[in-house]
Amino acid sequence: MEGPDLRITKFTNKDFLNVMEGAVPNGWSVLILDVDESLDPAIDNVLGKAYHEFDGRKLIKVGKKEFDYNKDFRLYLITKKPNPNYLPEIFIKVTVVNFTATFEGLED
Repeated sequence: MEGPDLRITKFTNKDFLNVMEGAVPNGWSVLILDVDESLDPAIDNVLGKAYHEFDGRKLIKVGKKEFDYNKDFRLYLITKKPNPNYLPEIFIKVTVVNFTATFEGLED
């Protein structure tokens, strides 16, 4: 769906912030794998869409740096946990989709 503009990373990768810093201003999509129940604080502004306008540009802070915010940027988070316990603050900022397959669902 995202094509060649998809960047795949994990919070534990040493180049995680570099991937985010390149993707946000260029409008690339980022897929973060193996997300735990706590998220990296570096993406709080991205999740909350906490950008501000300055001289007609939308700026957003990722980590400790500010970048132009491209409206085409997309962020996907994937966890392997069957029933993660995210804080309510996270549920407010994101759309959670449960793709868990149950035995009964597979029988149908």
